[in-house]
Amino acid sequence: MTPRHQRDYPRLLGLIKGHALLNYANREKIPDREGCIFANQSDIDEGFRLYELISKANELGISPRLHEIFSKVFLSKDDGEALDRIYILTKYRDVFHRSLSPHQLDREIIPDLEASGLIKKEPDPEDRCTFDVEAN
Repeated sequence: MTPRHQRDYPRLLGLIKGHALLNYANREKIPDREGCIFANQSDIDEGFRLYELISKANELGISPRLHEIFSKVFLSKDDGEALDRIYILTKYRDVFHRSLSPHQLDREIIPDLEASGLIKKEPDPEDRCTFDVEAN
């Protein structure tokens, strides 16, 4: 277990408690513990299932939305070829059915993915005004 896992434990526990609270009406009542809700195995299993949806992004230190963009847009080329801005913006529109602002790509998405170590940004040797992105 790493320190990161210890910091994520409260999130996992919160998901389990939240699932138990959402299903309080289906819980067995204990006469001498009025107002208490006990999480059962289905709450624990569902908490782990929900955490699994965000765990990869959480461990990388990025948002689940940004991880989804990385998975569906940046990893869409199988040959490991570098990506340019036009390809990224076009692929984003094709996948998410809405356009992405070039400003948002340059100021938020690329720096966050680069800081997490998922991509490497290099100047395009043919056109110094653009860059190539290589997914690691």
